[in-house]
Amino acid sequence: MATLHGGLYMQFFAAHNITPKPGKAYVVLVGITAVLALWILGICTIARIRKYSYRIFYGFHHAMFVVIMLCLFIHVSVARPFVLESLLVYVLNQLLRSNNTQQLPAELSLNTNSSVLRIMIPLSSDSKDYPVGSSVNISTGSRRWIQRICTGFSANPFTITYERSTSTLIAYAKIRGKRTTALSNLSKQTMLSVEGPYGKSTTYENSLPGYLMNNTNRVLLIAGGVGATFGFSVALDVLERLHQTHIKKVREFLTVVWVVRDKDDVAWADEILQRDSKTSARAVLADVVTIYYSRPSWKDVDSGAEPDLSDLVEGKLFVSCSTTEPKSSNALAERIEAAGGGIVTMPGTVYQIPV
Repeated sequence: MATLHGGLYMQFFAAHNITPKPGKAYVVLVGITAVLALWILGICTIARIRKYSYRIFYGFHHAMFVVIMLCLFIHVSVARPFVLESLLVYVLNQLLRSNNTQQLPAELSLNTNSSVLRIMIPLSSDSKDYPVGSSVNISTGSRRWIQRICTGFSANPFTITYERSTSTLIAYAKIRGKRTTALSNLSKQTMLSVEGPYGKSTTYENSLPGYLMNNTNRVLLIAGGVGATFGFSVALDVLERLHQTHIKKVREFLTVVWVVRDKDDVAWADEILQRDSKTSARAVLADVVTIYYSRPSWKDVDSGAEPDLSDLVEGKLFVSCSTTEPKSSNALAERIEAAGGGIVTMPGTVYQIPV
């Protein structure tokens, strides 16, 4: 609509040979600038640009918003009250976010098998409360308030888990883009900006685990990849509340289904799955988690590697979620069929054996 508005006005001026009055040309120029800013904002939303650099996408959104607001303020007087309201909300949001940001020491460790960075932040007794299921925005640390506002533009959101025995805040980051790579390149002992928490509940009983304990007979949590930190956080809190319950009863009440690509994607969670297993007789997370692989050890069938069929039993129907090449899927299906099982796989042939 803005492009149409500007284009029709320009066509009208050209058709009637109208030129802006002296001292009023800037009104037309800022209008054109606002339209260009909208185009830049739209271009930055293209998927290829977002995947190349989310920072470009995010940063240009903030920059173009400010440019558009300023241009509208100058371009037309009736819009000024609304522009001032929008800018006030924007500035207040940035100031409140800055005020909600702490500079905290952190210990970083990278699991090279799964390319997952563990961020451990020890908390003091007077630190904020970080409830189960809440999230924080993490970025490289800075002590100056103006730099904290700027780094807030490049902060990544992370679901957190809290280790009560050591008063430690823990987050996990999959190394994918430039921001997480920058975090992984920091020294093992560093300072980070931690903004939040967000999504926190008001009381212990009103939290998600508290609700599940008081209002349900059975809990099923489904998670995928490194995004399992939210489900793990909730499950760990439930396990803590059931610390005096027999493991069999715990398993009947709580089940966590975790889907990952392959075994390497599980390596980062060894510590959290076995937490408290050596110091307590109660159920641990590993007791209630069932792991499913979407790209298991047969992903290299066509390269000569033998599929691991040790878990296959005759008469079972096996579902492969892997999007491998057809020849790999077919090779795997032939082996399972020979073992007396059935398989549904894509994009290769579907094999069905009576079960």
